[in-house]
Formats: sequence, C-alpha cells, structure tokens
Amino acid sequence: MSRAFRVASGISKQLITEASNGSLYSLSQIQRAVHSNPGSSSLDVAKVVFKHLDPAPLARFQSDSWDSEENRPHSDRAAKCLHILSDISVALHKDPVLRDFVEDGLAASLDGVCQWINHYFESIRPTLGNVLGVGVDVELFAYAKLLLALLKAGHPGWCVCWSSPAYAKLLARMWMTKNAKGRFAMAPTEDNGGCPIQKLVFLCMDAEPGRELFFEAVLMAHPDSAKRFTEATIARGKGCLYSFRIGVYLPCVLEFLHVLLIINLRGVLYTPLLQRALSKGRCLKELTADVVALAQDVGTGTGDNSALNLLHAMASTLLATVLSFAIENDSINRNLCDLIDGGYVNLLGILTATLPENDPAISTRGVEDRITENLIYLISSFSRYTIVPRVISRLLDSRSQLDGLLQGCHKLQ
Repeated sequence: MSRAFRVASGISKQLITEASNGSLYSLSQIQRAVHSNPGSSSLDVAKVVFKHLDPAPLARFQSDSWDSEENRPHSDRAAKCLHILSDISVALHKDPVLRDFVEDGLAASLDGVCQWINHYFESIRPTLGNVLGVGVDVELFAYAKLLLALLKAGHPGWCVCWSSPAYAKLLARMWMTKNAKGRFAMAPTEDNGGCPIQKLVFLCMDAEPGRELFFEAVLMAHPDSAKRFTEATIARGKGCLYSFRIGVYLPCVLEFLHVLLIINLRGVLYTPLLQRALSKGRCLKELTADVVALAQDVGTGTGDNSALNLLHAMASTLLATVLSFAIENDSINRNLCDLIDGGYVNLLGILTATLPENDPAISTRGVEDRITENLIYLISSFSRYTIVPRVISRLLDSRSQLDGLLQGCHKLQ
C-alpha cells in the first residue's frame, strides 16, 4: 500500500513514528490529512504535536539565530504542529477522549505553546511571503477560536493563562495586528461565544496578574502602541455593529460590545499613556455611537429584558469611563463632550422610554424599581458634570435628544 493512499484513508502508525522522530515530511503528510479530514486526528497525533511544541529549543534562539542550520528544523516542526493543533480543535467535540487529552496537554504546556505561536508570527511567517495565501488576521483568529473553545471547557489548569507572559503577548498580538488590507483580526460571529479575541482579553483581565501582563504586552507590541490599541478598540466596536447586520442575535451583540466597553475602561484606568490615546482618538464618542445604534433596535416596554439589562449596564460603564479621567487637566470635560457627541443623551432617553408607566395599581415593580433607581443615578451623575460652559454648549447642540429624555423623565417621578 502506497504512503499516499495510507494518508488519504487515515494516518498510519509508521507515519506517526516518523513524525515523532522529527521527519518534517511525515509531519507535512499528517498536517494535510488532518486539514482535509479533522476526524482523522488521534491521541497519537496529539502526542506528536505536543512533543514538538516543547519550548526548550526556543532558549537556544537567544544566542543563535532561529534560522540556523541547527535551529531551523525545530521551528519548521513547531509550525507544522501549530497548524495541526488548530485543525484538531475542529474535531474535539466528536471525540471526548481526544478532547480531554488536548485540554490537559494545552493546559500543561500553554506558556510553551504560546511561545511557539509568538515565534511563528514574529519570525517564521514573515519569511513565507505569499506562500500561505491567507491573511495574518485569519490565522490569529483560528488560534483565538482554539483557545476560547478550550477555555470555555472550564479546565482547572487554565489558571496558568493569567500568569503566562507568552499568553498575554499573544493576546496583545491578536488585539493589535492588522492584515495587509489594514483590518484587525475579528470575524465576529455567534460561534465560540462570539468575537473570540475580545472574549479572551476580557477573561484575561478578570484576573489582576493577567490584566497587568496584557497591558504590559500591549505597550511593547507596536512602536505607537497606545494609538494602535485605540484604533483596534474602535474597529472592534464597528465589528459588533457588523455582526448585528449579518444576523447575530441582538443580546449576543450587546454582550460583545459591553465586553469591549469594559476593556476600554480598564485601558483608561491602567496608564495615562493609554488614557491620553483613547481620549485623543475620541474612542468614547465612537463606542457611545455604537451603543446608541444598537439601542435603537431594542423594543420599548415589552422589549427583550436581557437586551435592556445590557443597555443599562453599558450606559453605566460609559459614564464610569468618563469619570475615570482626571478632572484637573480638563480631560473629563473633553470626554464628557465626546459622550454627548456620541449620543449619550439619546441613550438615556431610550432607556427612560422603556420604563413602564408609574401606575400605583401596579404592585410587581421589584425589578423595575431597581432599574429606575439605577437610571436616576445615571442621569443625576451625568447632570452633575454638565455645568461647565463647554459641556452645556454640547448639550444645547443635542437639544432634540434632550427633548426625548425629558419626555421620559416623568416616569422617574
């Protein structure tokens, strides 16, 4: 039986043995087989993958070129194994045994795998030219889907993510990298929890060590890192709007956008460098406009409660972001103007319009009362900072939005 036939119909033990022993040709054959039929994956294939993703050879690259005659084979084998790992992930839901093994293996060697992924994008990929035929954003997105799918499984070993500099560096790369057409890696879909890169960054930020490592990696990822972070954040907001236009369920899209608002808030709080860049780029105006655009599609009165709750949460996060800017250097007023320019008054008006009428005959108002109290707090907090002439001028420019807000405010009495 020819080797070509064996690969087409399955992966032979001989091929596995040769690949395990370092044969790049055999690894290439396995890669083709798994890519064309992810179901041909097996425990033996996964074992070979993790064997060649051991980060030990990377230490030698510090003193000797990765592209040397001795080191290049390690890089080539690792690159093949990364592609195999990405393809294997497609079939994990069909094979619980393989899924458990890959989850355990990835959790145990996550930092090393991420080191190899970073090495691939930094050193190997740029040498391949047009051979790949696929954008860098598409490749990054594939690894984001793999990581998120496994992370969602709730493996106890995933706590290593938040202490891994290589993982944080990979997330920063996913967040900041543009393809040849100037687009960021996004592909917002409902699969894998939607907007996988945003979700991964958000989960990383939930742990303080992960948050610190991520922002450290962001500031080192690009010569003009703060500006690029701002551009990426704005682009991802527009990506949320696009996902709604292509039919993703509105509450899911609102959740994607709320995650983005929280990431933006954490960036403002992290360092004055990011705070200035986000302010200069008018990020708050753009994100507020995105929220308002989606808010128009939330029904009034009998609208989806989950969507309404998310709108209230986003209104709170937007205001909290403004209040995080320093008062003494006037940046809070600049960003308050951006909030107004983005349509925040309109957003408050939409939220008041969704409140039920204040009818004494209605006794079941527990949830509504909490929502009303939150809205009163938002409006009063917002109003407290609008007495500056510059901000008043912006409000007067938004008179039609103010009229809508005033019409709904009688429900708050």
